[in-house]
Amino acid sequence: HGVPRFTMTVQGSLALARLGSPVTLPLQGQAKQHPSEVVCLDLDRQGIPLWTLRPPGESWIFEGTPVCDANFAYQLLRYVDARPQWHVACYELATGVQRWLTMIGSSETMGRGQIEEHSHTLLTLAEGRLYFCTNQGTLAAIDAASGSLTWLTHYPSCKTRNAAHWQR
Repeated sequence: HGVPRFTMTVQGSLALARLGSPVTLPLQGQAKQHPSEVVCLDLDRQGIPLWTLRPPGESWIFEGTPVCDANFAYQLLRYVDARPQWHVACYELATGVQRWLTMIGSSETMGRGQIEEHSHTLLTLAEGRLYFCTNQGTLAAIDAASGSLTWLTHYPSCKTRNAAHWQR
């Protein structure tokens, strides 16, 4: 379920994009069949690739496009397991070297692993904090400098498939 959506991020003369399969939640055990990567292109040099990131293992998938500040790129990842997990990683913008990785939590999706899902969940960056809404009942704030979880809260979610948001 879901519709493939694509965005890019531009920070100064750099453009970052998530490439690969639009499937962000594959059937269990099939993550490696839906590869994803993040690329950083140098716009001053006609889009020459500066660096490329690949997920840390076969059960990982990049979700959405990174958000950046002047020095770092922040990327949302899913770890595909019996119960999918959300993680946020920080990479040095100049080199693509990982600085930190923080687990936010895990939650079932509407498809409950029975169908492949397409999503394009994005982080928001403001005043040194990353904000993340799972669209599954959880909101989180992360300190962008350290990767530490600042706060996490739950909101009630609709349990019926007849709800209007199911068809959006």
